[in-house]
Amino acid sequence: RRSSTLKFLTVLLALARAGLTREEAYAVVQRNAMRVWAGEGEFRDLLARDADLQRVLPAGDLDACPVRQVLD
Repeated sequence: RRSSTLKFLTVLLALARAGLTREEAYAVVQRNAMRVWAGEGEFRDLLARDADLQRVLPAGDLDACPVRQVLD
């Protein structure tokens, strides 16, 4: 549970730093977390394919940011 919370918060911070509002960042993270809980995939993979995330943080940037350290 602690690991999941850390991932969630790390992604929220990365998205806010990339230019999303707090509400937009929360929506992206929550949407993808719910998909993980539904068994639709891994959090990092779902984030990498999320159109709203890609708008501000392309896949290459996702790999380079601190999120990568937490998600792996």
